[in-house]
Amino acid sequence: MGRVNLKDFYGQGCIGIQFTSQYLLLANLQKGLREVVLKDYQIVPLEGLKGDKKTVAMEIKGFVGRNRFLSDNYVLGVPGEKTIVRYIDLPIAVEENLAQVISYELERYIPFTAEEVYFDYQVIQRNAEENLLRIFLVAMKKDSLEYYLDILKEAQIEPTIVETSSTALLNTILFNYYRLDKDLRAIIHLEDSSLEFLLLQDKALKYSRVLTLNGDVSCPLKRELEYALWEEGRHGYNSTIKELIINDARVEVANTLLPTLKEATGIEALASDPFKKIKVLTDPHSALPANLAYPIGLGLRGVDRSWGKINLLPIELRKKRKRGGLLTTLVLIGLVFLLGITSLSTHLIKERRDLNRLEHSIAQIKTQVSMVEQQQKEADEITKEIRFFDAIKNSQPSKLEILKELTSILPDDAWLTNLTFDESKVVIDGFASSASNLIPLLDRSPLFQNVEFASPITKGMESSERFKIKLEIESGQEK
Repeated sequence: MGRVNLKDFYGQGCIGIQFTSQYLLLANLQKGLREVVLKDYQIVPLEGLKGDKKTVAMEIKGFVGRNRFLSDNYVLGVPGEKTIVRYIDLPIAVEENLAQVISYELERYIPFTAEEVYFDYQVIQRNAEENLLRIFLVAMKKDSLEYYLDILKEAQIEPTIVETSSTALLNTILFNYYRLDKDLRAIIHLEDSSLEFLLLQDKALKYSRVLTLNGDVSCPLKRELEYALWEEGRHGYNSTIKELIINDARVEVANTLLPTLKEATGIEALASDPFKKIKVLTDPHSALPANLAYPIGLGLRGVDRSWGKINLLPIELRKKRKRGGLLTTLVLIGLVFLLGITSLSTHLIKERRDLNRLEHSIAQIKTQVSMVEQQQKEADEITKEIRFFDAIKNSQPSKLEILKELTSILPDDAWLTNLTFDESKVVIDGFASSASNLIPLLDRSPLFQNVEFASPITKGMESSERFKIKLEIESGQEK
């Protein structure tokens, strides 16, 4: 047994629990006075265990027991492909009532109602010139999240935070990489059959996506880079990537993948150690699997060394964390003593101030929402006028071209039951295995614009989803 020093004695611990499509990843992280230590980790293949909640729960419980973890600081990470990520712009004027506005407008951004999902958001950028807030929105269907919460409940564990794999990965990246600045950088994290793609600028997440791979990496990555840069440019942001960073320090990655990616994208590519600033007690850095970046990122969130503030855990299940360590305990005792002295004189004042603030918020919310709706209505009217004049100047694609484009875009597991043309608009009805994946596919086409769901997704035959999507035809211009 190693010696115990002051850094360990005063340390604050957290266990990160990350589920991916293939693995259960566990990491025990300890924050000392001057460093963060990875004390232990475990990787459990989930092949053959899907649906067996009890066995998976026993693996988690065994890891916690083996580490003699006495804190209640657990952070759960859910697979990125199980979540819906959106980047939206709202007027700065609604910031005071942002939660109410987003909840009210939620169905404009995702194909589900607010009652069907758990969601959270974070302001990632303020554009004073355009008077806009850039919002990072994450949502997850309630039944999907409750599946993982049931496993933790079986393991007698109550998480304090739930976040997606993208933000967990971002926590690790920002903790270890010193060179992130105002330049736009692409981060790539490879799994066995998937790729996590992030765009970072000024230590903020600008774009994220999980891609399924079929062997080749460079082609799907190049397509995703082009789409991500188009999205950035469309919203008036920087659309030039300075470098491409592979979140993996293994020699074979540097020797094989880096030259291929540089040739395919034309961007300087480099590999970086995802655990550079983490002290590891078990193995050298070169022996650590790269996918440990997920649970380590969750652990960093648990010890307050992270960028993200997203928490998908339902409000009613959240609780304040108990922080370990003698120093923290003494500080808390002192705070309780001071609060006890001042509480009698400040309680009524605080309650009155909170009540006045709440009444003011209730009075303003309808005005704020009306302002957003009016701005949206004005923007829609301007858009209609622009399209009217464009229609006069440019000829629209033929119906045959539109049918051909739809046939080439839609995946094999999607089929249409109805197709309606109305001047410059098209409405399609049909079924698909994952209807929410159709929106970005259609939105990338140079023929279509303003792609959105015309009605909520409903369950179809077997495991299919019934959808109704409306889109507008682009007239004589590239998107």
